[in-house]
Amino acid sequence: MSAVATVIAAVFAWLTYCRPPATGGDERLPSPGAAGATTGRPGSSPATGAAAATVTYLADLRPDRGQARLAELPSALSEVDGYQNSVVIACPSNQTADQISEVAYETRNRFSTLRATIRPYRDPADDVLVELQIFSDPPDRQPGVPAGGQPYVAQVRMGDERPIATAIDKAYYLRFRVVCEKPDGFVILTDASVR
Repeated sequence: MSAVATVIAAVFAWLTYCRPPATGGDERLPSPGAAGATTGRPGSSPATGAAAATVTYLADLRPDRGQARLAELPSALSEVDGYQNSVVIACPSNQTADQISEVAYETRNRFSTLRATIRPYRDPADDVLVELQIFSDPPDRQPGVPAGGQPYVAQVRMGDERPIATAIDKAYYLRFRVVCEKPDGFVILTDASVR
């Protein structure tokens, strides 16, 4: 008789272990909509965690100013890995009235950090230096107004690359200024994102 009681107790314990919790077992399942919480483009690595839901790629945004300075990714790089979510800013012509290229995005103080990798490109390649300045502009900054505050500054030679991460928590407008030693090149920001 004790053997039968032992078997019944074992079956009861096994059923209790396998049965989902009283809440329906939702703790083990992703919440509705979690699968679409990340943003990005096809071919980019999906982000994970809470920060993933707030990542916005600059390539998905329309600039507030400087649209004419943006360019397509050069055809020589179109099949090269590592150029996902790229923002391509053309170098200025370096004529008297065209010494800088500027592009600004209206970010309305919604983001705290900018991340990207700077990859200058010029064909034919040569040892040319480019400079990228990143400004966190207030809402009253208008085109043509002298730049205020200290920008984040990065200098990179053609063919090199440099990852950047900078705070932009006071940026109503996020403004990029490009200066190149020679014309006919590009400053490419790969995986450029704000969060």
